[in-house]
Amino acid sequence: MNKILMTAAFAATAMWAGNTANAVTLKLAVFIPPKSVSGSRVLTPIANMIEKESKGDLKIKIFYGGQLGRSPRKQYELVTNGIADMSYIVDIYMSGQFPDTSIFELPYNIRQGTEGSLARWRMYEAGHLRGYQDVKAVGLWMSEPGGIHTRKPMKSLADIKGMKIRATGRVATAYLKQYGAIPVGMPVTKVTEAIDRGVLDGLMQSWVGLVTFRTHNVVKYHYEAPVGALTFSIVLNKKKWNKLSASQQALIDKYSGEYMARKAGNAFDKLGHERKTKHQKDADRKFISLSAAELKKARADVQPIYDAWVKNTPNGQKKLDALQAILADIRSKN
Repeated sequence: MNKILMTAAFAATAMWAGNTANAVTLKLAVFIPPKSVSGSRVLTPIANMIEKESKGDLKIKIFYGGQLGRSPRKQYELVTNGIADMSYIVDIYMSGQFPDTSIFELPYNIRQGTEGSLARWRMYEAGHLRGYQDVKAVGLWMSEPGGIHTRKPMKSLADIKGMKIRATGRVATAYLKQYGAIPVGMPVTKVTEAIDRGVLDGLMQSWVGLVTFRTHNVVKYHYEAPVGALTFSIVLNKKKWNKLSASQQALIDKYSGEYMARKAGNAFDKLGHERKTKHQKDADRKFISLSAAELKKARADVQPIYDAWVKNTPNGQKKLDALQAILADIRSKN
């Protein structure tokens, strides 16, 4: 009897040792702080769920605040050169690597972060987004769309003519130029001070970002329409991915893709709505909201921006048609 018990104990110990030996910790590089929306509401919760469900067989250790590399423009390289196994990317800093991402920045098209995030993942799965061939895409999402916010009085969009407005990317730049504004490139961390000092007159931003960087304190006029949004990616080193066990890969797939897109999009939509609603009560703020008819006209007015995007993008019309079909499908089920 003792011999049988000893044999069973030895087998159990061997199995436990084997699982421990196969345990993997993935290093995730994140240059933003843990209290950010993406950090606190998406990345940390998902990492915790993966570790718990795997019973310690798979861990994602998040290095927040740029511990593995501070430059937003170098996050992709951290993965491809092996410094990190995974990285969090703000795509606007990597437009050369992900050239098709600008389709999600076209004005008056995507209405919410959730639908945009789901559409991004489905566009990727359908092969419409370039730049991910050397990595494993784990998460693709976007913020809630933002409007234009200024310190100078603004009764209509026409009033931004001559204003210096902070913008990121060629789509936003083209949009502002169409209405006579002067696009200015500037790190978002410097925008609040620049507006306060009169160096800038305003910015294109979502309400999540507006309050995060305290820019809402220096702008009082708000054009509320979906004219732009930020997009984000989580990528994983392909060699590292291929070394994971089938069960570890399955667990990552379970919490990536549409699961992560929906979770992230919902987080931005909810917080953006909360922040906007709170400050709509401020007596010194003025809001410009568009009716359905006005939104339709605004979309027609920026058709030249769409035409330029299609012309300058390989298979541009095919990709735009695919996005519109995906958005229609998402909206039909909500």
